[in-house]
Amino acid sequence: MKNLPKTLDDTYARILTNIEEDYQQEAINALLWLAFSERPLKIEEIAEAAVVNPQSDPPFNPEERFPNPNSVLQILAGLVTISPQLVVRLAHFSVKEYLLSDRIPKGLVRKFSASSITANDFIARSCLLYILHYDESDSKAMSSDDLKRFPLLQYACQFWYIHAKSIPVQSRKSIDPVSFRLFLSDTALLAWLQVHRPDSPHEQPFSFPINACLPLYYAADIGLEALVQQLLEYHVDVDAKNSDGTTALYRAAWNGHEAVVRLLLEHHADVDAKDSGGTTALYWAAWNGHEAVVRLLEAKRE
Repeated sequence: MKNLPKTLDDTYARILTNIEEDYQQEAINALLWLAFSERPLKIEEIAEAAVVNPQSDPPFNPEERFPNPNSVLQILAGLVTISPQLVVRLAHFSVKEYLLSDRIPKGLVRKFSASSITANDFIARSCLLYILHYDESDSKAMSSDDLKRFPLLQYACQFWYIHAKSIPVQSRKSIDPVSFRLFLSDTALLAWLQVHRPDSPHEQPFSFPINACLPLYYAADIGLEALVQQLLEYHVDVDAKNSDGTTALYRAAWNGHEAVVRLLLEHHADVDAKDSGGTTALYWAAWNGHEAVVRLLEAKRE
């Protein structure tokens, strides 16, 4: 009885200390994902995420996968639960609170300390590097079967830019080069867009027609201004149209990405360009209530 932890903090510290050294990095990775994922993760997803590390070379090696995904539950015993639907969650909200707190003692347990910025940076880069790995994989079939072969693929494609945008602009420097790699590769960009299209988020993966991928269009759509700036410096066509006649400016205005709209206008984007239905960026900015964007577009027309 004398050796039992006296507080919840002591309990978590002891659990973390008792994780075998060979699996501590996997435990750190998994805890970051579980604490900051945009939706609950199934056991196959979290087992895959645990062995992706942006600091490693390569960041993801399929040979390092766990033979049994349930191994993650054993490593994190006491910190997680699993539902009948095989969804893994932190055992209690206090686990995340402890990881984010300044109460983690110095020493071994300190490596488990986290922050919102570092966690979202880690997850965003992990997602991007996983997509790039998928693009280069010999086992890629560009069909729904890939979602089984690559358990983290759907999450990575759907949420990488959500995590990136959760990081303050001034702290995204490690994200920008990796996202630029994705957007400069026609095959990688197509691989991402066949799983998830931000302009058609409710469509099923691999249900999209294969057509030209316009990097600036999608960068503007998701609203990452540094990425848009890099692509503009790469001299992409600022007024290139998608199959429905929409441009990068149109999508940025639609979503209210003020900084991106400003960048595109500075590079002489056509403010009066119409889609196949005859509507302009200004129309949809007004329709969606993006007042600051409306003022930018109106000022450009004057």
